[in-house]
Amino acid sequence: MTPIEKLGLLIGAACHDVQHPGRSNNYMIAINDPIAVRYGNRSVLEHHHLAVAFDIMRNPACDVASLLSYESVLDLREFMSVLILATDMSKHMGEVEDFEVRKQKYKAAQRAAAAASASDSSPAPPTSFYADKSNRHATLALLMHAADISGSTKPLRIAKKWTAGILKEMSLETSEAKAKNLKGVMLMGPDIPKGQLFFIDTFVLPLYYVVIEDVI
Repeated sequence: MTPIEKLGLLIGAACHDVQHPGRSNNYMIAINDPIAVRYGNRSVLEHHHLAVAFDIMRNPACDVASLLSYESVLDLREFMSVLILATDMSKHMGEVEDFEVRKQKYKAAQRAAAAASASDSSPAPPTSFYADKSNRHATLALLMHAADISGSTKPLRIAKKWTAGILKEMSLETSEAKAKNLKGVMLMGPDIPKGQLFFIDTFVLPLYYVVIEDVI
């Protein structure tokens, strides 16, 4: 990683949920919240976290950008955008699929280079997968997303606390959505263990298998 990527990863991780209202994107859209309006109903909370992070960085006490060149500041903001927007759960399947496609293309290029290695006209063997900026950023974004949903991977005493907090938010959102007759908001079902197992089996485990097999 470059120094800017290390800095962006640190700040992005710290700010990825800053000023979170404890409600989902769909809820914010359903109540026509100003944040949803501002960001056109697209990754509304993730865009809000990003904007708040950038605003905090304008504070003289937090202005790391003053130590960087103009080009580095642009790179930092671009990278932080990639990281924080990657935590939008609605993008989960697409992110995992995109990463797997990237890895397959890289492996295919490696095989092609190896097959042609005896020829004078053989292409240069591909460099490390992570040498490509786009691949590297996709990898780090995937790791940020994995960390964001890692509550159920923690030791049981920690996982229970994370789960309790999330379930409390979901319960309040469900009650409010029913009271307001909101459309498009996912309501919490009565079978909490079943819901937790569904989330782990559908989202957490497949993502972590990709991380273990292709990243670590």
